[in-house]
Amino acid sequence: MQIAKDSASTPRKINQSTDLKGLSEVLDPLIDLSNTKMPIVNSSGPKEQSDRYPTGRQLERLLDHDSKHGTFSRTSGILEEVIDVPPTGIDTGIERVIEQIKLAKESVHIAAYIFDQNSEIGLRLLKTLKEKQAIIPDFKIFIAANKVTKKDKVEFLEALKEFKIKASVSLHPKGFFRSSLHSKLYVIDSKLAYIGGDNIDNPREADLLIGLSGKVVSGLLIEYQKDFLKGQLYKTKNARTLASSTSQPEVHSSREIALSIVGKEASSSWKGNHQHNVGDRAMKGMIALAKEKIRIMTPNFNDLEVWEDLKNAAWKNVKVEILLPKNYNSLGAFVDRATNYAIVAYVHKLPEEIR
Repeated sequence: MQIAKDSASTPRKINQSTDLKGLSEVLDPLIDLSNTKMPIVNSSGPKEQSDRYPTGRQLERLLDHDSKHGTFSRTSGILEEVIDVPPTGIDTGIERVIEQIKLAKESVHIAAYIFDQNSEIGLRLLKTLKEKQAIIPDFKIFIAANKVTKKDKVEFLEALKEFKIKASVSLHPKGFFRSSLHSKLYVIDSKLAYIGGDNIDNPREADLLIGLSGKVVSGLLIEYQKDFLKGQLYKTKNARTLASSTSQPEVHSSREIALSIVGKEASSSWKGNHQHNVGDRAMKGMIALAKEKIRIMTPNFNDLEVWEDLKNAAWKNVKVEILLPKNYNSLGAFVDRATNYAIVAYVHKLPEEIR
């Protein structure tokens, strides 16, 4: 099992050759892991599969039973492009979205954990939306985002008014909590979708956006509508109401691939509902089904049960690679159950055969 920590400098890969004594070069000596409840590491092999580690045929049936905590649907689509967002503050992902909006003819659906209307990329996006509606007055704009305070909401709505943008808006008030909107989804003309981790705020962090077309876009719009209607709804002058998703024509292409859409419900609990939701159950099932390789890239990797799942996969000779940001540890175990430093320490306590 290998871990790389991403930062503005060259990522460092931690592998078998790094012993526990070398951890001082990786772990900040001031980081206190004493409050992190880490799984007990032992030398035993993988656990037997149970309903928490489903087989392929069991997975969809298991997820159906969890439908109240999210949605799961099988679909297909075409991978159009993968956009690498560098940790430079130049937001190449949203720049690509802006390019596609300029070519759009009907609508754009925007969902972001952060929409900073004062950032350079946020201002460019607002300017593009204004220009698009000047050319196409009936161009439909839908925006879903988190606004923590009343002041945030007012400033965002005032920015739309200042730019004379006609938009339907869904604001989720708890940006810091688990009931917030975490989606980063941008859909152009109900035909092209960009999904990934890229917010609208010029962050100095590495990220990805993936462009998809075909039938999968309809499914993503269904998920978008569910999230949109859960927020506090606003309409600027002459804005359009949220329309039903447009069904996509059947795609017959050698580029078409099978896809699944997993929609995870927000939790009203401070601690979250962890594995008791479709998103986490699906991930655990996929890990259990892996035969050769698992690659994970995530900003925070704090699910201790998934650590155990990956250990079991490694015992089955599945190669596991994990890419994490170097300094995402500010909230620590109080909120996130474990820091990214803790997963590094956990891996280095594993038996040598699977490290």
